[in-house]
Amino acid sequence: MKLSTINKGLSYILLFFALFDCARNYTPLPIAFGYLKDICIYAIFIINIKKIKLSPVLGYGGILWMILVLFFSPVGFIYAKVGLSEIVISWFKYLEFFLLMLIFYNFRDIFCSDIDHYVQAYIKGGLLLCFVNVFGYFVDNPIVSAKRPNENIGVYQWQGRISVGQPTVAVIPLIISSLWLLICGKRARDKMYAVIYLLCIILANSNTGIASLACCFVIIIVYELFLKSGKTFSFKKLVYAIAACILLALVIFTIINAFSDVIMPTLNLYFERFNAFFTGSDIGMGIRNDRKNDALKVFSWYQFITGMGIFGFTSKIGNAIENSYLRYTLEYGILGLTSIIMFFGQFIVKSGSTLLFKKSANTKNSLFLLCITIVFMLHMYTLDLFTIFTLYFSTALFLNYCYLQDAAELNRIKTFDDVSA
Repeated sequence: MKLSTINKGLSYILLFFALFDCARNYTPLPIAFGYLKDICIYAIFIINIKKIKLSPVLGYGGILWMILVLFFSPVGFIYAKVGLSEIVISWFKYLEFFLLMLIFYNFRDIFCSDIDHYVQAYIKGGLLLCFVNVFGYFVDNPIVSAKRPNENIGVYQWQGRISVGQPTVAVIPLIISSLWLLICGKRARDKMYAVIYLLCIILANSNTGIASLACCFVIIIVYELFLKSGKTFSFKKLVYAIAACILLALVIFTIINAFSDVIMPTLNLYFERFNAFFTGSDIGMGIRNDRKNDALKVFSWYQFITGMGIFGFTSKIGNAIENSYLRYTLEYGILGLTSIIMFFGQFIVKSGSTLLFKKSANTKNSLFLLCITIVFMLHMYTLDLFTIFTLYFSTALFLNYCYLQDAAELNRIKTFDDVSA
């Protein structure tokens, strides 16, 4: 069997986990099955190590972040109140994000195909994920059902939000795919698929997901109205946009009013959750704040620079702090927080400057990069990047995809110029 064939097989196993890792908790699959994705990442990296070059996508922030994870994680052996094996396993998992950054940057050399084909498979797989979330929630079946959880999860644990698995995680592939379809999709049916994805995101009622989409839609509207094809600011365009929004709101209100007996109970559930989130009465956010305050009490001033290593912080209610910025400040100090901001900040600066100053012909790619960077950064506020495979896989894949798309566009333009000359 060819090495490229083995690599492709392993890559599609990773893709399966990236899309359906949440739903896996509601299948007959054993919990240990999840380790297969970790084995695949290290297997791809090790057997192709001669083909792997350092990814410029990491930038200075990503390299600093990788060094901290590689060399400062063992500090947790001093402070942590968990088993040594748990620290070692987490250390290996933390490194997987950086391995994926390297693997996806060298995608063509490793898999002998274009990364665009892999991204297309990810986006098409989103349709199946939409079906799994809705079907698994409403229909009890022996394959994937919200009524059949494993021992790590409860029956209908996220009742009222239509998804199989944690909604915030389950909608990540749908958010990214819908943005790609809206921004980069070239076929007429891409917009239809985007609408299907958006409906499933709303049904899942994921607060962070809705916030991510809201920010991205604002950016897309600004781009379409004022930045696309050299368009300049126009007061008339702004008035038209506001009028269209008001008209759409009136239409939606009329429909809701006509079917109030059916729609209003569901909407009330949504409004209660949004209100709880934004007023600070949300139970989940309250638990996060308690964990944050508890952990910061044992964070001494001299640990502020390099942190306390993996699981070095302690908490009365466990070590799970569902906030990447806080967690990696505790584990890797101010250097860790700085590296995260530098890493993601470079993509905001790069894409933002491209859109504002027309530095590239490939503005759609820059718009997509800006939107997904915001999605990842917002999700990291309520999720732990290194422990959510769907999140760090998607981050590594699409950041490299955008970089490689820009590189391909530059090569195309250069080749065209050479031929024209």
